[in-house]
Amino acid sequence: MGKWLRQHLQPYMIRPTVYKTFSYFLTALAFALLWDRFVNTAGLFAISYAFTTLGVFFLALAWFNYLRLDGMNLPQWTWPRIKRKPLPFADMADFIDEEVVSLEELAEEERHVCRLAASLICAIVFFTLSLL
Repeated sequence: MGKWLRQHLQPYMIRPTVYKTFSYFLTALAFALLWDRFVNTAGLFAISYAFTTLGVFFLALAWFNYLRLDGMNLPQWTWPRIKRKPLPFADMADFIDEEVVSLEELAEEERHVCRLAASLICAIVFFTLSLL
């Protein structure tokens, strides 16, 4: 799987993958902490159970992305978009010669590869956190 992923994950796709990994991780971490704070009030379960569950969830998400890459037409749920104003200050990308590619600018197959890599990274991180 690692060789296949390195073969399909091109250098221009690293930035969208990192952004997607970061958003997946923070959303799932917030969910785990809120579950530990408000649902697990009696303290019956350790937070490692939530991390394990999220690791399994991200493995399932990675499997669905792999199936989409393989040609299966699965329904895709999207988050509602919030339009933001551009910030008034300059970005670091303004001063480099490299073209910045966002996730929306990629082809559909490349988006699935980025999401697959992000899901696998988050699964590994949450399984590691569950062992601590």
